[in-house]
Amino acid sequence: MASDLILKTACASMTGRSHRRRNGRCEDACADKALRTPSGRLIRRSVVVCDGAGSCPLGWLGAQIASRMVARWLAENFNLLSENRISPQTAARKLTGCVQRTISKFAGNRGFFSSLRPFSCTLAAAVLNWDGRWITAHIGDGGITALDENGPFILSAPQKGEFANVTYFITDRDAAQNVRIIRNTTPIRAFALFSDGLENLLIQPAESLVAPAMRDILTWLEDAEPREVTDALQTALEEVFLPRTTDDCTLALLSGVPRRQNAP
Repeated sequence: MASDLILKTACASMTGRSHRRRNGRCEDACADKALRTPSGRLIRRSVVVCDGAGSCPLGWLGAQIASRMVARWLAENFNLLSENRISPQTAARKLTGCVQRTISKFAGNRGFFSSLRPFSCTLAAAVLNWDGRWITAHIGDGGITALDENGPFILSAPQKGEFANVTYFITDRDAAQNVRIIRNTTPIRAFALFSDGLENLLIQPAESLVAPAMRDILTWLEDAEPREVTDALQTALEEVFLPRTTDDCTLALLSGVPRRQNAP
């Protein structure tokens, strides 16, 4: 049996300079979910980053709804998804269907729109089990890096559309065809999920390179409490990353730290 992992998450979002100049809102969203046994033992954690499409009036709201819904859905459906009882394609259809139905119901109850397009958003998600099994889901720009015994690497690179500045959204009619599901390809120590405001600062997909800073950031949760890491992420976004981009920035971490043998 794999080592019993201590599961931790941390996340920070910052409104980009372009939105601040217009007194606009942050269109990114981040959510996490902890799943426990009836006795209170933590067995699973998920984290999700969504980026609302700036061209859509309610992209920010779609991002909030999708991030919360997917964090819960991945945590609750992990065993079904991870044990190869369903294919990645079927998992993508189930995930996409749940997101779209949730947003449609929300919109209908409030008399917004019959179309999902105003709520368009991207999605990057990861869920980690106590025994080291994991799943990621990703559609659109932004991406996921990970840390294994060989160092940091790009697990899921940004997805770009046919034309420049075009990407895919979880709200698209054909979203299931573009959702990238990855399961347990190698033991992972930590995941970092980020919105597209950080893309060019954290990775170089064409060269499969990860910024040197990511090696350190991916280890922050190993020896620190989530609140401390959240504060550190907020400081890094505000002082290091935001001056180098105009877009909203979100960075989320999910880590599994082996429990010490003498730990209770």
